[in-house]
Amino acid sequence: MGKRIYVGNLPPEFTADQLCALFAAYGAVTSAEVIAEKSGQSRGFGFVEMGTDEQTQEAIAKLHGRAVGGKTLVVNEARPKAKDPKDGFGRGGFGFGGRGGYGGGGQGGFGGDGWSGGPQGGDRRGGGRSR
Repeated sequence: MGKRIYVGNLPPEFTADQLCALFAAYGAVTSAEVIAEKSGQSRGFGFVEMGTDEQTQEAIAKLHGRAVGGKTLVVNEARPKAKDPKDGFGRGGFGFGGRGGYGGGGQGGFGGDGWSGGPQGGDRRGGGRSR
């Protein structure tokens, strides 16, 4: 099966059926979707999957930079969705990451959100300073 293709800069009125028809000239389209807001309005990009890697590469080569509906398409291999930095225990997250974790470090507390108060005290929990 071919790789997933990102198609950007789509005209606002572009549909999944039109996207499928556009790519069908280069091989079997296994899926095509235009990403929309909750309101149903297009976000201006979509994804297509082709039958084989060869068809995928040909479609990218032929369609990248092509004008459709007054817009120049951006077509390339889709990258995996980036992890949201708010997920998990990274910097600024609840608990153990970021700046000292639970109660530790000058800006620590719950990931540096002001709970420990830093060197001046101001701790709403009453444990920001060593005593």
